[in-house]
Amino acid sequence: MEIAKPDRAETKTHLVRGGIASLAAAATLIRDGDLLGKNITIYEELDRVGGALDGAGDAEHGYIVRGGRMIESKYLCTYDLFSSVPTLDGKQTVTQEIMQWNEITKTGSKSRLVRGGHKIDAPEFGLSEKHILTIEKLAIEPEALLGDSRISDHFDEAFFRTNFWFM
Repeated sequence: MEIAKPDRAETKTHLVRGGIASLAAAATLIRDGDLLGKNITIYEELDRVGGALDGAGDAEHGYIVRGGRMIESKYLCTYDLFSSVPTLDGKQTVTQEIMQWNEITKTGSKSRLVRGGHKIDAPEFGLSEKHILTIEKLAIEPEALLGDSRISDHFDEAFFRTNFWFM
């Protein structure tokens, strides 16, 4: 018995949230699933996609990236995916662009935290036992049970002065 292949023009996919997982899923569906990009819908409540890896701005007003990652050579799956995605100008792949940038711009992190202008190489988180237990409770608590609470409803002032919170 032969299974009929879905009609490429008719297949529709819907992805919820516009973070890196949905963007990677969309790229993989186009590359490996032979889906048409126009048939993939990504739903995002914010005004931009990218999740914690979004980037916005310009040279005049500055740039902001809510979360950044140093894409190291060990991220083989990421580079595999990016090797099938063209750059905006279409002259190379995103993997090639990253490798080229890495050759031109040497980077290296010498510290995990800078506080008060001083480098802290191996910072203690500074969490109390109560803070740790609260983090664990919040990690497993169903969101519906949290109601309209704020983070400040769960932690004391000392928590917001810890290296954990700062990082």
